[in-house]
Amino acid sequence: MSDFAAVAESDRFPAKWAAGDAKENELVLSADFGEGTFLSGSVWESAEGDEKPWHCIFRFSQEDMGIDDQGFDTHEEAVLAVEGYFGSAGYDVDKMSRADALLALEAEQADGKISTKDALALARVAMRTDQGLYNARTGTVLMPSVDVERGRVMGIYRAEVKLSEIVDPKSCEVIRNAWKHASFYEPDRWHDGEIGFCPTRNEHSAIDYIVRAMEKDGCGWCFADECSISAKCGLVPDRYVSVQYAPDNLDEIDEGKNALGWGDFLDAAEGNASYAMRLVDRCEWQSPFTLADEDERNGEAVRFGGQLFCSNGHSLDDFDVASADGQIGLSDRTDELRDAAQRQASVRGFSPFAVREGGER
Repeated sequence: MSDFAAVAESDRFPAKWAAGDAKENELVLSADFGEGTFLSGSVWESAEGDEKPWHCIFRFSQEDMGIDDQGFDTHEEAVLAVEGYFGSAGYDVDKMSRADALLALEAEQADGKISTKDALALARVAMRTDQGLYNARTGTVLMPSVDVERGRVMGIYRAEVKLSEIVDPKSCEVIRNAWKHASFYEPDRWHDGEIGFCPTRNEHSAIDYIVRAMEKDGCGWCFADECSISAKCGLVPDRYVSVQYAPDNLDEIDEGKNALGWGDFLDAAEGNASYAMRLVDRCEWQSPFTLADEDERNGEAVRFGGQLFCSNGHSLDDFDVASADGQIGLSDRTDELRDAAQRQASVRGFSPFAVREGGER
C-alpha cells in the first residue's frame, strides 16, 4: 500500500487554508498528519499575463503530484478545484479557513494598512449609496445616517460584529448584513451601549470621520452586505462559482460557448465579485452584460474606481459637489442641534471610536 493510500485510510482532520507567498497571491490548503506527512494544494496567480492567470499544484509530503495545464479564469474557480480534489480523496475542508487565510494574505501585502485613497473611495460610495462598511478582520461596522433626498448627513453609527456571528457554521455562507445584524437581530446592543453614534455637520466631516476610523482599523474593509462580505472573505458560495447559464443571446456573446460561467459574470461586473453574485441571482433570460448595462442606466449600479457597485437606487451625483479641488461633498448645511451635541460629546471626552470601552479616549 502506498504512503498516500495509507494516509487516506487513516483518521482525517479537516484540511485548512493558510496564506502562502504574498507576491503570488498564494493560498495553500493542507492536511497535516504528523511526522512530515501531509497533503497540500496551492492556488497562485501567474505574473506572466496568462489568459487564465490562476493555477494550482498538489503535493504529497514534499513530492509534487501535478500542476494544472490550462489554469483558471478566476481565483474562486481555482480554490473550488483544489477543494474538489481534496473532497474526491475523502478529505473534509474547513471552508471558514478561507476567510482567515485571505485576510491574513491581504494584511501581509498591505502591511496591515488601508491607503487613504482606498478608504476615501469606499467612504464616498457608502455615503452616496446609503450603505454600511464592515471590516471583516476587526469586526468594526460603520453606518452613515443619511437623508439622501435632502442631501443631509446626520452622523455615523458604529458597532462591532464578529465575522463568526454572521456566517452559518454549517455552510460557511455569510447569511446576514453586518449592520442589520447589529441593529436589528441583536437589539440588546442598543440598550447595552454597544452601538455608538457620532453626529456630523456635513458630508465632509462625515467622510473625514469614516476615513480616520478605517485607517485606524487598517485593511479588511468592504461594504456590510452579505455579498460584499462573502467576496472579501473568499466565502462566495460554490453555487455561484460553478454556475452554468445560457442566456437567450448566447451566440451573440460567444459562439464557442455552451454556457456562461462565473468568469463571465465577473467580467460583466467589472471585477466586483459581490455585484457578480447579484447578477447570477437576477439573470433569468438576458445576458449579465445586458443586465449590468440596464442597472447602470437605471441608476441601480454605479461605476466607481473601475468597478460596478450596487447603488441602492442612489446616484453618486445626488449630493452637491462643493469644492474646486476635486473633493466631493455636500453643501455645508449647519444643524445647530447636531453641532451642540458634537461639542457636548467633545467636552465629556467621548471618543468617536469608543463603543465598548465606555467612552474613554
